[in-house]
Amino acid sequence: MKKEEYDKLFAEFLKAFSSVPEQLRSQIIVVIEGRPYTWDSALAAMKTNSEASDKILTKLKKLEFI
Repeated sequence: MKKEEYDKLFAEFLKAFSSVPEQLRSQIIVVIEGRPYTWDSALAAMKTNSEASDKILTKLKKLEFI
């Protein structure tokens, strides 16, 4: 994914993340390659720029979460 697209999706993720109540941030929102991600773990993956971050953002966009 190009940096511009990544930055746009990440900004959309942060906007959605900020509106999710803290009690729900530990709920699984997406599964990538057999690994479940919560709102919190997805954010951590993106902050560390892990390999999964592109896939997480793409999947969340497809699911219309962002």
